[in-house]
Amino acid sequence: QHGGHLGIRPDFTLITQDVDRIALLEPLAQALGEEGHIVPTDRKNLLALIDRLLAESYDGGPEAPSLVQTPSWVPPLFSGYCDVLAATNRLDFGGLLHFARRLLQEKPGVARVLRLGWTHVCVDEFQDTNKTQYDLLRLIVADKQPNLFVVADDDQIVYQWNGASPERLQSLQTDYAMETVQLPQNYRCPPEIIDLANKLIAHNQLRTADKKPLSTFRSPSLG
Repeated sequence: QHGGHLGIRPDFTLITQDVDRIALLEPLAQALGEEGHIVPTDRKNLLALIDRLLAESYDGGPEAPSLVQTPSWVPPLFSGYCDVLAATNRLDFGGLLHFARRLLQEKPGVARVLRLGWTHVCVDEFQDTNKTQYDLLRLIVADKQPNLFVVADDDQIVYQWNGASPERLQSLQTDYAMETVQLPQNYRCPPEIIDLANKLIAHNQLRTADKKPLSTFRSPSLG
């Protein structure tokens, strides 16, 4: 609806295949190579780097997050890729988040209109959010005492390859000071499985300190 502020028309198409995304990336990498940059030849690895940067709220600056040293070709490659997405009116999944975050960050008026419509927000599986997703949430839910409900389990962070981190849950407490309601009862598994799970996850180092152990739900007797 508001993508025109960033050059994205409402009829944009979604790119889901890596081969199509590499086709956009290839001429950019070749041009940088011709300029003297030493760009890796494995385009799939380049695409994985682009995805990681998209997930980390990177905007094309001289220093990229998570890279100890940022090669000189990284900023122009990333910026060029985003420019091509906008110019061809096509977005991939990372691009959806990237341009949505930029839109609300660069156009505060659009963010205010969005918050007027979305007065209550619920996020499920919050432990799997990456930095860009969290930054987007912060732009949508800007108040200190918001109508925000989050469902999360720091023992179930399985998307760290996509930028998920225990830091998201820590930031949630810092930014919103939310009340925590623990739900330790498990309705799916027998006691033997719950016992093994408790013994395993007890070794997790980055978990809520006062977290209650899992327990098996036992229905009251009907007799």
